[in-house]
Amino acid sequence: MTKRIGLICLIVMFAVLPLSGGMNKVSVTGFYALSTGKESVTLLGVTAEGQGKSQAIGLKVQGTSIFSPSSDTGLSYKVAVSKTLLASLDGVSHDPMDDPLIWELGVGGAYQIRPSFNMRIEIGGGLDYLIQSQTEGGIQSTYNLFSITAYGEVNYAIQLHIFLNAGISISYPLGGAVRTRVGGTTISGDVNSSIFTLAPYVGVAFSY
Repeated sequence: MTKRIGLICLIVMFAVLPLSGGMNKVSVTGFYALSTGKESVTLLGVTAEGQGKSQAIGLKVQGTSIFSPSSDTGLSYKVAVSKTLLASLDGVSHDPMDDPLIWELGVGGAYQIRPSFNMRIEIGGGLDYLIQSQTEGGIQSTYNLFSITAYGEVNYAIQLHIFLNAGISISYPLGGAVRTRVGGTTISGDVNSSIFTLAPYVGVAFSY
């Protein structure tokens, strides 16, 4: 009887262990970002500040690498590109059609929860790096910003190794720098921002 109970416990243990382990995955999602807050740019000791709002759409590739087969935690990383659709500064709208694409790189940590056989919930956060470069009227400006970000998402299996991926991310800037080049002269300055961004997303994830 004792041996039988021990055997049952062993079977149950090996059945549960895979459920508790996370999965490596890569997702491709589209997102819609809403941003609002204040931003100031300081060049040559002169500071310009304004209340900004914007809406953007973009594409994001995000991956998660679990530390081990029995672990629920791992590293997350992403590459995203977005295009501004609407923008205003101090209540005055401007057409962002000619604004360049915004590129974003991110790295952080992730934790996965498996409430059912077909579903995985993932939460995480980390540090993002954003870069945007534009030329207007012979003046080239390059913005480099850092921000902290957090996200939560649901991955639901629709086929083996293929998941429907839906979630939302939030980010808050830590500051950055701007470099302006006019002819052969380069001027560097500081960027301080409190622009909060909320970005729901949906797409497909592939486990491996």
